[in-house]
Amino acid sequence: MTQGSVVNRLGDSNTRGRHASARVSIGTTDVTGERPQRLTQFNYKRTIANGANRAQITLFDESEVNIESLLISGETDVFINYGYSGGPSTPTIRTRIMDYTPTFMVGGVELSLETMSVMADAGAARTRAHTGRISDIVEAIAIQNAWKFDIDRTAQVPANDDQETSARGNKVWQQTAQTDMRFIKEVLLPNAIRSSDDVGDYNLYFNDHTATLHFHPPRLSRKPTRNYVWRGNPQEESSVINFSPSLQGKILVPFGAQGTQITAQDSVTGENIDATADQNNTPGKSLLGDFIQDLSSKSSVSGSEGNAFTSFLAAAGTRLQADAMVKQSWHGMFNRIYKGELTVFGDPFVMAGDLITLTVLLKTGRPHYTSGDYLVLEATDTLNGGEFTTTLGLIKNAARRGPSTTDGRRA
Repeated sequence: MTQGSVVNRLGDSNTRGRHASARVSIGTTDVTGERPQRLTQFNYKRTIANGANRAQITLFDESEVNIESLLISGETDVFINYGYSGGPSTPTIRTRIMDYTPTFMVGGVELSLETMSVMADAGAARTRAHTGRISDIVEAIAIQNAWKFDIDRTAQVPANDDQETSARGNKVWQQTAQTDMRFIKEVLLPNAIRSSDDVGDYNLYFNDHTATLHFHPPRLSRKPTRNYVWRGNPQEESSVINFSPSLQGKILVPFGAQGTQITAQDSVTGENIDATADQNNTPGKSLLGDFIQDLSSKSSVSGSEGNAFTSFLAAAGTRLQADAMVKQSWHGMFNRIYKGELTVFGDPFVMAGDLITLTVLLKTGRPHYTSGDYLVLEATDTLNGGEFTTTLGLIKNAARRGPSTTDGRRA
């Protein structure tokens, strides 16, 4: 805790025997002390969905001027630290103010701040050219920005995929008046395909706890970091508050999610390009359960028999680019067939990108079929009125089948 010296307790209640605590500093000034400044609400959202980690902070200032004076004086850095007083808490995270709104109320001013992780702000816009593998370019940018990095090696992208293999050179990637992060997200990410297994669906995100840039597809084969159990019997203790699965993705599979298709135009010849990806030519990597048979079944769409595709237009200049984009889209769709939202007692150390195991035990003691391993797409920590909760946005690409044991595993 490098900023400030006072830990603010949000009310007098506790979460599982420990007080929720948070500290917010604007520049070097701690604004979470006792009156006349105090923190009334806080949440921090971490995501792997190619977006920045963001905080929403609500402060009440009885003096009406002290906190806002810091904001209008040009202070843009906000340091946050949260967890449990006298217990585990996060490292100090540096964020930057994106927006703030003052609301004048009886007794003072309420200030609502929205901040973004500084790691997602990669400095000034640049114009330059890059050559080589996409993963090598991302690694070089990470080194230039003094970031740690976790990157999966990508397949080589030739300069011209119409030439013979032996005549192809390295593609030149143009960064034109873009920050490094915007260049990676908008130019490199849509063309990234892992060299080891031809998988797309690369994600770009930061782990603020370890100051690490991640650039890789979801890693569905890693060991789960948490084992959560929801219990239908109210007499049994559980760290899970509630779980809400969404089956919309599975329901929509027979109606248009059996494949993806891109329509584009070759930037040189002007010819139309049609690229498709489905289970037959781009196998999904189903590592969170059994493969969903619906994906390879036939369906009737608009009265016609055959496979249904999710189609869209793309700004692909070559056949190779179109193939890369359609693989990205296919694997992204495939990995998100099952979704869910899990709320647990505050856990600031479950991270976006982690795998967790969730067992939903009914009152009979048998697990619900939505039990299994999930990828954490996003994690939102909320401190409000003395309560500390963590809400996890979950995804997986398959459901377990067959008889189950009481712990949710297949027999």
